[in-house]
Amino acid sequence: MSKLLKYLRGEHILFFGLLLFEVPLLLSVKARTGVGMAGVALFGIGLFLVTRTSRQPLHLLLQKKLFVFVWSLFTFSWALAIYFRYQNFEYANFDTGIYANLVWNFQFRGTYFSSILLKHGLSNHFTPLMMGFGPFLALFESPLVLMAAKVVAYSVSPFLLLAIGKTRLGDSSPLIWLAPTLWLVHVYVSRSMAFEFQPSSLTYPFVLAAFLAATHKRWALMLASLGFALGFREGIALSWVAVGIFLLFVERERRVGALTLLLGVCLGTLIYFVVMPSFSTGGGLSHTHRFGPFEYLPEKLQMIALALLSVGAIPLLQPRTLLFLIPTFGLSLLSGAQSMLSYSYHYHDKMLP
Repeated sequence: MSKLLKYLRGEHILFFGLLLFEVPLLLSVKARTGVGMAGVALFGIGLFLVTRTSRQPLHLLLQKKLFVFVWSLFTFSWALAIYFRYQNFEYANFDTGIYANLVWNFQFRGTYFSSILLKHGLSNHFTPLMMGFGPFLALFESPLVLMAAKVVAYSVSPFLLLAIGKTRLGDSSPLIWLAPTLWLVHVYVSRSMAFEFQPSSLTYPFVLAAFLAATHKRWALMLASLGFALGFREGIALSWVAVGIFLLFVERERRVGALTLLLGVCLGTLIYFVVMPSFSTGGGLSHTHRFGPFEYLPEKLQMIALALLSVGAIPLLQPRTLLFLIPTFGLSLLSGAQSMLSYSYHYHDKMLP
């Protein structure tokens, strides 16, 4: 037994957990939750042991070669998995069909109306930038255009994290490879890739670009990036709040931070309570029945713990980072719908790891 424990070092447990978690997601659109949860637990334990037992902490993850390998493997694996599942009629297409139908109707009929839900597209979710996919959908005549955009967003995001790391830590620090590598295998990001299309899955690079612009004090670019992200889902207003808190407590930019936070609250309120109802036939709100901040509290704590565990609880080393991470959990924390807390759905795709 001692020989087995000696062999199963942190590195082995980490990668065994990684494989145990990722393989079911790549093979099936329906995540096998038990296997996935076990994989996340092993990944977190392995990462913790690596930080505790390695002579060079996290040496295994702080390598450019590993990042390039993991990026190549997962980017092409997701692309191939999506393509072949679609070609073999194994891809769940309800949400994908809704947005493909909206874009198609806008391109050829001039109206952003869902023939599936029988309502205006902006009454269900605030997704005006989806209209920009019209020419591409007309050219390729396949909803795979939307899935390709999701893969591009996934593959670009680690490089933005790398740029943020270089800005804050310097080009020579090996720590710059940690966040980009963990992004590629993060539990909620991976679940978003395994699920059918949602516009919110396109927001990752825009939100990360906003954080990068904030570190460089390029306020116009920061606001433009956040504005583009908001055009894909009303809930991204919480990312404005997150960036504002980041500026307030990390960058010490009080005026810009407070303004960004306030803009996020105001824009989110305006879109949800004024703009979206104006496109609704009945003029009411479509998701108020899900409000329940004090319901399913154990599940909500588990949700946050899982997000932290999937990156080895590293954010806890600098607790102030939680100040701007927690707001991205806002919609799920305020929800009384159990599906929004479940690992089996896409609702966590607005959370930044």
